[in-house]
Amino acid sequence: ALQVGKNVSLPYGLSARRSYEGIVIEKRETGQENAEREEVVLSVPGDTIYDGTWKFHTEILEFDGNYEKIPQKTYTKWFDYDKITSSVMFRTKRAGDYLTINDKMGHQSLQNYFVNEKIPREERGRIYLLAEGSHVIWLPGYRISEYYKVQDSTRNILQVCVLDNPK
Repeated sequence: ALQVGKNVSLPYGLSARRSYEGIVIEKRETGQENAEREEVVLSVPGDTIYDGTWKFHTEILEFDGNYEKIPQKTYTKWFDYDKITSSVMFRTKRAGDYLTINDKMGHQSLQNYFVNEKIPREERGRIYLLAEGSHVIWLPGYRISEYYKVQDSTRNILQVCVLDNPK
């Protein structure tokens, strides 16, 4: 089996790493880049700006049972607001983060999700997410958690729009 992520230190501050595509030679990280980035609480309802590059707009809507209205856009999503019991945070990954991956409420660690999706290790720390505690609600550009999906019992919807992002 291919040992993706295996790392070897080279002279002159370089390292070689096996990726899904082959061998990547790059400058060694100083550890500074891995420092935990700040997190922000989303204003609900309202607007939130993170780091001057991410802009969110949130609204609370009533769900009338019409699934046709659920936006199919990459950066506008609906969530079951009644299931959200604490603050929604916008941040990067942390140890212990997980997603609900199916309608039987099966969990998968975010780490395993990244591996299964073949997201390169060096990109994982730069992927931002919305979470309630350790439960990932949405990985913008990837997927939302099954747990927070709108369903028949949903009464209130949290609509989150990413108006601007650095991608």
